[in-house]
Amino acid sequence: MKKIISLCAMLVMVLTVTFSLNSCSSITVGSAIGELSAQCPMDMGDGMTMTAAEIVNGDAVISVNAPSLSAEALNANMSAVKANLINMFKSDAEVANVFKDSDTKIIYRYKCGDGDVEIVISPSEL
Repeated sequence: MKKIISLCAMLVMVLTVTFSLNSCSSITVGSAIGELSAQCPMDMGDGMTMTAAEIVNGDAVISVNAPSLSAEALNANMSAVKANLINMFKSDAEVANVFKDSDTKIIYRYKCGDGDVEIVISPSEL
């Protein structure tokens, strides 16, 4: 669980830094995800790698290769992991508002050692 929370914090921090770098201009989800994508693959520590950040069907999709994580454990703790991600996004109102105002979902796709897991955060949850 500690690895999962650490990964969540790292992903939100990366998005926050990406938005901060764009603060002089008009921030859009597309520009921020584009800059994040340019940094991929990104070592997230503990054997995890952010492999892609892209806009798919109007949603922000972040893909993470996490062979050291268990899909079973992630699914068992899904509500806590999702709540943690949402709270971290809410801690940076500027980032949260960009997703809310553009009505963009944030989808995390984890490729774990024993399967795949997807976490979807809707704009209304931010």
